[in-house]
Amino acid sequence: MDPSWLNNMLLAAALTAGLYGSWRLLSGAGSAPPDGRLTRTVADQALLLDVRTPAEFAVNGLPGARNIPVRELSRRIHELG
Repeated sequence: MDPSWLNNMLLAAALTAGLYGSWRLLSGAGSAPPDGRLTRTVADQALLLDVRTPAEFAVNGLPGARNIPVRELSRRIHELG
């Protein structure tokens, strides 16, 4: 059995955790400064990747996020630069 599925699952888990953490900070659920400095820093220096389906992303995707569904991630990873 090809072990790449495990790598893909670990990558998806890490990206999901990062997305959740970013959402918490950007939504004010975390301890972000109230003046928006952190939000601007994230927007200027980070890529926010949403790995949900296009339909889920269309309903409530975060502004500025890229959408590559987790099932397509292994073949589209080159798009992230």
